[in-house]
Amino acid sequence: MWSLCYGIIAAQKMTHLTGNTTLDAPCCVREEKCHDQAHPPHRRPFPDALACENKPTEVSTVAPDPMASVLANKAPVELPPAIRKEVTFRCKDNSLVYVTFFQGDKQALVKATEKGTPVKLTAEKAGDPLKADGYEMTGNEKAVTLTQPGKPKQLCDI
Repeated sequence: MWSLCYGIIAAQKMTHLTGNTTLDAPCCVREEKCHDQAHPPHRRPFPDALACENKPTEVSTVAPDPMASVLANKAPVELPPAIRKEVTFRCKDNSLVYVTFFQGDKQALVKATEKGTPVKLTAEKAGDPLKADGYEMTGNEKAVTLTQPGKPKQLCDI
């Protein structure tokens, strides 16, 4: 009887310690009766407190964020707009212009060649002409009026 009872108690207490199963009150009573018969108080394999202690222990390795207060006081950040459409236009002088339109109608990228460096054109509010470094552009994905450095204003369309 001793080895069977000891094996059951040990398995139940180890299960309790690892958190896989919580021992209920009737279990603790049954266990205590079996425990008392198997082991006198001075030879018990586990302290009595461990068998019936049902309080969960919270373990956390997350340290508080030292930058939390600084980040909470910062102004909100505006994310860059998403690309709406990329279009290749043919202008009146028979040249090609590659334009990338963005959501919000306040930004576009213009390239004079397909592999060329893009120029970022911006506007204060939607509907205003997009401008930067001698460039000015108005229009939409179907047609634009574009002024480039060293070239007159011209219509470019699909």
